[in-house]
Amino acid sequence: MISPHGGPHPMAALGEEDESRQAYFASLWEPPRNDIRLDWRGSSGPDYMAFRYMWFHGCEWRVVRIGRRGHLWLRYQADLRRGRLYLELADHEGLILWQCCLRGSGSARIKIPILQPGVYQLRVRGENASGAFDLRWRARATRRRRARH
Repeated sequence: MISPHGGPHPMAALGEEDESRQAYFASLWEPPRNDIRLDWRGSSGPDYMAFRYMWFHGCEWRVVRIGRRGHLWLRYQADLRRGRLYLELADHEGLILWQCCLRGSGSARIKIPILQPGVYQLRVRGENASGAFDLRWRARATRRRRARH
């Protein structure tokens, strides 16, 4: 599958699930039709997104599989000269579980609790934005505590 931006469609990461399930997820997570990107450069992979742009109004996203409950660690660095960026984590139904609005440059490391294993979507939404962002993530399972005798 090819995304509207020319790269592999993130739903391909789901593996060999039936086509109707993939179509369902894709219908929930399609980028907005008014997606605008000017001078868009960068790359992304299974655990990062890093892009520079003159103008970004739309949504860039990746599917994140989390096998056990625990935490999703996010690390971002943003150089925002204009507009806003929203970092979002959504569940398989598209419900936003966590959101952060960036209105300027900065960086942070964030720990988001994950209560159930599953398929999630990590989004970066731009609103009339100009600048760059680098977002990296890693899922960590909760350590089981050993009973003391």
